Amino acid sequence: ADGYVTQYSLDQVTWSAESTTSKPSKYFYSLSAGKTYFVRVRSFEFDAKYNKVYSNYSQVFKADTCPDIVTSLTQTGATNNTVTYAWNAVAGATGYALYKALPSDTYWTEVGKTTATSYTLTVPANSKYAVAVLPYRNAANANNLCAAYDETSIYCFTSPSAPNGLAVSAGNPKTSTLEFYWEPTSSINNTDGYEIEIYQLNKNG
Repeated sequence: ADGYVTQYSLDQVTWSAESTTSKPSKYFYSLSAGKTYFVRVRSFEFDAKYNKVYSNYSQVFKADTCPDIVTSLTQTGATNNTVTYAWNAVAGATGYALYKALPSDTYWTEVGKTTATSYTLTVPANSKYAVAVLPYRNAANANNLCAAYDETSIYCFTSPSAPNGLAVSAGNPKTSTLEFYWEPTSSINNTDGYEIEIYQLNKNG
């Protein structure tokens, strides 16, 4: 063949303008993420008057573009040994591959896959973990995955340990004050500060 003509379509009804190449390969640019495209190609030869003589189009081939990345990953909850995080759905994604890493880790560890848009990860108590979400799409013509070009990651923190040893010192009757104290927890326990609540019992309490 002297050349090839290629076209692509999302519905096999409306096709792109024909694109000509002299090589038996073709890149298509600026396609939409997370879509199934249909592609066809035909060859041509030049006749004696340099007119193109075309073959029939090939069989249509289905191919998928990869989904886009996650853009809204946030931590939504925590206990002392779990972190929960969520993200917005990505158009065209079949599911999401999940990863975790300690701050000192060099590589990600895969946690699993989910079709949901939130996940609760069990981790050691009083810990800080990086979590990452990578959207993927099942390829139309192969039993493999087409993943987004990059994962989205954040740090998640477990809730701090509860303080122990809560007690009250002697009050000051002149100022009607009470001083409370407890055993401190540290930043190692994901503690940045303390909140204290006081409830007044009724006279019959």
